[in-house]
Amino acid sequence: VNELFRDQVLAHAGAGDTIWIHDYQLLLLPRLLREELPDTTISFFLHIPFPSQELFRLIPWRNELLGGMLGADLLGFQTYDDVRHFMSAASRILGVSQRAGRLEYEGRTVAVDSFPISIDTSHFEALAQDPEVARSREQIRRSFPGQQILLSIDRLDYSKGILQRLKAYETLLRRAGRFLKKVVLYMGVVPSRDQVPQYESLKKSIDQEVGRINALYGTYDWQPIVYFYQGFPVEQLSAMYGVADVCLVTSMRDGMNLVSKEYIASRVDQTGVLILSELAGASHELVDALLVNPADTQQVAEAMETALDMSPAEMQERLAALKDVVHRFDVYYWAESFLDKLGAVKKEQE
Repeated sequence: VNELFRDQVLAHAGAGDTIWIHDYQLLLLPRLLREELPDTTISFFLHIPFPSQELFRLIPWRNELLGGMLGADLLGFQTYDDVRHFMSAASRILGVSQRAGRLEYEGRTVAVDSFPISIDTSHFEALAQDPEVARSREQIRRSFPGQQILLSIDRLDYSKGILQRLKAYETLLRRAGRFLKKVVLYMGVVPSRDQVPQYESLKKSIDQEVGRINALYGTYDWQPIVYFYQGFPVEQLSAMYGVADVCLVTSMRDGMNLVSKEYIASRVDQTGVLILSELAGASHELVDALLVNPADTQQVAEAMETALDMSPAEMQERLAALKDVVHRFDVYYWAESFLDKLGAVKKEQE
């Protein structure tokens, strides 16, 4: 597959071009292109976490993967943890020498750095003020009179911690009976790879858990979980972000997680609380969220209770700090900083 991508790129690219390759499916492509276009500027960005050296060295084709990545001039990762893990793997497995974020490989300097990906903040802010989105927000709000809304939006994936989140929500309902009929978990799961047996099994487990919790705690006029298994247009997402009192991002592992940033950008009324997994890359930037260990059911349930009870003053203070981060480090900053670094690396090589 990587060779097919190489052939397509070679049909269009020349020595003076810049090639930017994305994500784990194409780890071999930088080297394949480097062999054919030795003087071309090639960069690579990994959207998922890079595992620790102790895990990565177990892979039988570890040398091929590392060598494939090192065909790039600049390797970008989401966090400094990922950078550290990659540098350790390259030096210990391939014996590559390293110094100050640089690797010397086959006579070339390869730069390695962290570039936390982000969103088009202004686009989400503008969407939040669109009249159609405002009408959708009001429609959702009318469906849940007198209730606080907890929102979660995820792809169907075992890394997203959906089952663990449901367990934590049930813990909240069981432990704090005052929230019965006063809260609702508005949960969207976006279809993904549901023809793969493991994903199909995960969906079945989620369906069963939602049904069980609703049967156990629900009443004739209240359902604790409102569950959608579908994709959402961005306008509908904006309305959901705008109406949610609390956003739950409790993934077991995430390279970054942009739902958290989209939620913050969409909160134009200066209210709302973000509960964020400390195992998501976004937690390195969004330190004013309520950070949780997604595997700790009690802690996540306590964070939900804290968020639902949070005073308006604390809510606004936290959200202002989060908005400042999302504003300053948007997707344009991400792209420009990556390409600026790539230009600097090429000059250094020369």
